[in-house]
Amino acid sequence: MAGVGCGNFVIEKTRRSDFLPDAGTEKRFADEGVTFTFDARDTLDGIVVVGNKRYKTDKGVSPGDKKERVLQAYGKPTKTGKMVLYKGENEPIGAVGDQALMYPGILFIIRHGGVWAISIKTKY
Repeated sequence: MAGVGCGNFVIEKTRRSDFLPDAGTEKRFADEGVTFTFDARDTLDGIVVVGNKRYKTDKGVSPGDKKERVLQAYGKPTKTGKMVLYKGENEPIGAVGDQALMYPGILFIIRHGGVWAISIKTKY
């Protein structure tokens, strides 16, 4: 769910130790295309799903769906642009995908006309 989490994983509430007891478990999720980010207190602050159609948003959008499906389900984005990766705080490495569609609590990275990744955070 946008800005809230994914299944039992609740942003700003679930702690790393609640569901990632060891490196093997974290690797299993990563192998499935799911990455978690944590704040300084080891509390979940973001979820990214790349390329795994098994994971869907609460509105039924999953990686691999066409951009039009996102627009149909979520309407006009609050912001569009490029998602840029940074090394450190101020050194851009490059853009990810062709376009980012941002909505409250959820971001879709579009590549070649389809959803490549979905990122969930409380704010974008």
